[in-house]
Amino acid sequence: MSIEELKQDDYLLPCFSDWKSGYQAQILRGFCQANHLSSVRFHTLRACFATQLISIGVPATVVMKIAGWKDMKTMQRYIRLAEIDEAGATEGLHFYSDRNGGDGEGGEFD
Repeated sequence: MSIEELKQDDYLLPCFSDWKSGYQAQILRGFCQANHLSSVRFHTLRACFATQLISIGVPATVVMKIAGWKDMKTMQRYIRLAEIDEAGATEGLHFYSDRNGGDGEGGEFD
């Protein structure tokens, strides 16, 4: 199904009972082909979705429920935490002094 064929109340990628038997890969492949998109593996899509939710502050327990993971260890195999945990981690550190009227954005150590 292409994006143009969706009705307003349709899900972009609805969940079918067949998805539990591995059929989701065929549905996803067909969707990508119909919309002239590069093929993506279902595992990658699920991992990216979970990573995005975590990055915007959705609690891990909620992400687990949405994606169907029963324990944190399993979810952590899917999400790419390194990018989230490390991005901006040092932004709050101030290595340069602005005691001498500087802007604190660079220069020599005082």
